[in-house]
Amino acid sequence: MALVVSLVVAHAASAESWLDRVLQFTGIAASPGAMKGDSDAPPAGDVWITDLASGGARRLTRDHGYRWPVFMPGDGAVLALREEQLVRIPVDGGAPSPLFQVTGIRKLIGFDRQDPYSVLVLTVDRGRPMQVLSLNRRSSEPLPYDAQDASERRLLRHLEGEERVYGDVRLYVREESREDLEGVRKWTEVYMSRADAAPRKITACEGNDCGQPSLSPSGGLVAYVRN
Repeated sequence: MALVVSLVVAHAASAESWLDRVLQFTGIAASPGAMKGDSDAPPAGDVWITDLASGGARRLTRDHGYRWPVFMPGDGAVLALREEQLVRIPVDGGAPSPLFQVTGIRKLIGFDRQDPYSVLVLTVDRGRPMQVLSLNRRSSEPLPYDAQDASERRLLRHLEGEERVYGDVRLYVREESREDLEGVRKWTEVYMSRADAAPRKITACEGNDCGQPSLSPSGGLVAYVRN
């Protein structure tokens, strides 16, 4: 019996350690609910940002093809995927700079709060879907993943969706529609909610899909893709 107890305790400690490691990265809910993943991946487009204080939006890229932007440490730049390139995009309007090629990465999640060079990513490898990408070493390290564990499957579904959670700030995507002469037009907008405030729409895409949002470290800017 003592052996059984020790094994159970060891498994629980291992699961807690794994969750603690994942939660070091930004944009992740500690207790995700059941959410839709991205089996229908959102389209690529251009990266925009919205200033939450003024409500003003600015376009950062004009050559299209970007996916899953995340803010780098500080508010000065955004990191995004473009095909199989990792690209640094200055927030001040400078030209995007390709960093290096990545293969098998389908999504950027967020930076490690303690390590400014480490990014949590999702990959096409279903056996090792979560990996830590090191920008300075240009290599990645898989995180342990047990597909038989319901809590780990639930967290993976959360990461695969477009919702991002930063403390009490939640960014999510909502479908909107309107009827015109050609019929009913549908598109997606980015919304933000806080525990103490009503949901707020922070994009005005009006017919173009907007999504894949992320919040800056200061909490003042939101990056997203508009197609």
